Amino acid sequence: MKRIIAICIMFAAGLSCLSAEMNPRKRYIEMKWGFDVYAGQNAMNLTDIFQKELVLDFPQIYRNIGNGPLSIDVGLNTTAYDFSVVFGGWGAGIRAGISGYGTFSVSNDMVQLLAEGNTLDEEQTTSFSLSSGVFINCDIPFYFKVGKLRFVATPSAFVPMLYIPASNVTVKYTMHSDGSMDLVGSTTANVYSLAAQNFSMQDTTKSVSEMTFDAETIFQSLGVDLSLAVEYPLFKNLDLGGYATVPIIPGRLNKRLSGGTIVSIHADPVLGTALNGSNPFTVTGPDTKPWVVEDAETFYVNRPMRLGAEVAWRPFGGNWFVLHGRVGGVMRNPFGKDFTWNLNYIYPEYKFALQLTGLYVFGLDISTEYTDRVFTHSAGIRLNIRVLELDATVGISSPSFLSSFTPDGVKASISMKMGF
Repeated sequence: MKRIIAICIMFAAGLSCLSAEMNPRKRYIEMKWGFDVYAGQNAMNLTDIFQKELVLDFPQIYRNIGNGPLSIDVGLNTTAYDFSVVFGGWGAGIRAGISGYGTFSVSNDMVQLLAEGNTLDEEQTTSFSLSSGVFINCDIPFYFKVGKLRFVATPSAFVPMLYIPASNVTVKYTMHSDGSMDLVGSTTANVYSLAAQNFSMQDTTKSVSEMTFDAETIFQSLGVDLSLAVEYPLFKNLDLGGYATVPIIPGRLNKRLSGGTIVSIHADPVLGTALNGSNPFTVTGPDTKPWVVEDAETFYVNRPMRLGAEVAWRPFGGNWFVLHGRVGGVMRNPFGKDFTWNLNYIYPEYKFALQLTGLYVFGLDISTEYTDRVFTHSAGIRLNIRVLELDATVGISSPSFLSSFTPDGVKASISMKMGF
């Protein structure tokens, strides 16, 4: 039995060395499940957050974020089902999953105010921003070759379950030299979803549990995009490739959870009012628009559009030592009503990785990347026993490059592959 296992390992290792694919498959028929999740921020180190007593050092937080906003980013990408059959570069598959992201930011002015104080008798403006998207997708990849070129064309159908365009909370305030303060805060938010009933902020749990989605609504909301990846073996140990994802038909949402609040506060000098026992605060409002789900003009949502190039280099021959590189650009919700030409919707992405494999069974992956506006440095392990492969990766992440080494956030992924 030991000899048979050894022969299988040697045979597989030999195939690995002969392969010239950028990402060589290890099985002809394969099923896969997995997920990856990340959360990052650029304000504080995780070692400072997970303390018995949390200390908010605003001057240090202001130094940490630099000239940009304070950002909190989260994301999730799951593969609920992935089945593919590929022989000699030809084949097809089907997969389904859920992906989502969320971004919350506080303007640099607000953090500066908390860190350094304010300017007297001048109106200042600060803002908070929130955006998010959740998608369910079904993909059908097709694998084929044209000469030495290898292609993967993947038409995808997706349903935007939730989409929040970048929404701002604006706060205007004036600190007067006599010690008084005036503050006006306003927010208007629109949350687009498939929900078909009113949403109560007072009973969120009940509202979420009662959400219903009928088949007709889901079908009418379907969007379609197309991904294409191509690779070419320039040399025996060097593969070049490119990838693109382009929208074809946007997803459609016509149910909107909307609401807003305006509130004004005037504060008299605290010391004087405290001595005479009066209330220093005069509050006007809040003037609140109820949060309700309503029929709205159709809002078009696309998954991110991507375009880039990649390379795989095997400096020593074979797949036991491989250097990967990928550089590209992303447009979030291109052609959407909320799309604007700024870094919230257009940003670069890259990934550089070292992949080590021993006896085709054990693997170590080390990478650094900027994906979905988050910098991540990861290390992962692989265990491949031919019919079963387990991959696990953990990394540190942050929206800020310098803070990503501290760490300020985490990223983790786990996947399992089966087949032969």
